[in-house]
Amino acid sequence: MTEIILLAKTMNTSSDPIRQFLDGPCDVLNTSVSYEDDPEMLGRLNIKQEWYPPGSEFMTSEHELSPLLLNKKLKETVVIDSMNLWISNLVLLYNSDERSVWVVWERMKEDLAALLYGMRHQLGCKRLIILTSNVDFDWSLRTPVAKTYQRLSWEVDNLLIPKIDRYGLLLNGATLWVQ
Repeated sequence: MTEIILLAKTMNTSSDPIRQFLDGPCDVLNTSVSYEDDPEMLGRLNIKQEWYPPGSEFMTSEHELSPLLLNKKLKETVVIDSMNLWISNLVLLYNSDERSVWVVWERMKEDLAALLYGMRHQLGCKRLIILTSNVDFDWSLRTPVAKTYQRLSWEVDNLLIPKIDRYGLLLNGATLWVQ
């Protein structure tokens, strides 16, 4: 069975703590928006690719995660980078219509549950690492978009936490395991 690990990064965390889990090339599902027309985001992707061992394969999906991961032969370690970007994509897509966010969330929730179940039993994959940085979010923000992001983050956490095997907080080169 695949071990599922949730790692929460703080803003000042380098990539080094992530590397401790990567003993070779891995599959990385990047949840950021399209890069073709955005030089800044393309630069960020190039930096992120340096975080991972040579031979790692990168995939991109802004919304649906399970079709990419459950329909291919995977390496021993798979990284979803990151849940907070996945949530942001949904919120920003529908930022003027909160009701639409929640309608789409119901479909995405099913996708995430299918992904977790499918990855748990995926042959060949030993570890699924899900990165998030929600621990740094400024929870005092009170704009409608920020409130929607906060509520959606809470929903994602409530779906993930019962299904993970380990939860770690990455702090300045060290991992604090939460029990």
